[in-house]
Amino acid sequence: MTAAARLVATLRDAGVELHPTPGGRIHYRAARGVLTPADVEALRRHRDAILAVLYAERGHRTELAGGRLLLVHHDHRCGCGRVFRCTAPACAGDAVPCVVCRLR
Repeated sequence: MTAAARLVATLRDAGVELHPTPGGRIHYRAARGVLTPADVEALRRHRDAILAVLYAERGHRTELAGGRLLLVHHDHRCGCGRVFRCTAPACAGDAVPCVVCRLR
């Protein structure tokens, strides 16, 4: 287990919810007093590694390019059952409708 994965596990055990956002940030939610300033600093310091862990949990591969974390193209499954290749650079791995469903 990597240091980032241990940090994610530790924070989740303490009741912290962690999610990647489309803008490449970490969204966190916790009860008042659960996150310490040291925890917030650790999230900032290890942002890319933590995002890689969060994306991997959603089944997405990542890679570092030019010092930035990028999602490798991956597949999405629409609610209608169609599978399509995602090319969105800021995708957070969330479920999105396919082109056919968006045009309905």
